[in-house]
Amino acid sequence: MDVFVGFRSKIDPDFSIASRVSVREIDYFAKAADTYLMGSISGEYAVNQYLKVMGAFNYQDNDSGSVGGDFDNSVFSLSAQLCY
Repeated sequence: MDVFVGFRSKIDPDFSIASRVSVREIDYFAKAADTYLMGSISGEYAVNQYLKVMGAFNYQDNDSGSVGGDFDNSVFSLSAQLCY
């Protein structure tokens, strides 16, 4: 089973934000199922016609029925796009 919801919105001509949340149930038949949760939020700003700056936060969490299968992960990222 997969369920997700997300949006992307252009706040003004130079700035946009986006977000997404998803839940995934993974059934392995022979052992307990995993519940995988992922969420993200990001923004993008066009400084001018040559430079765009992006930032994002991503979170992942796996609740596993298997020993040692649980994990969580948080990642922040910044990037720039130069055009000439």
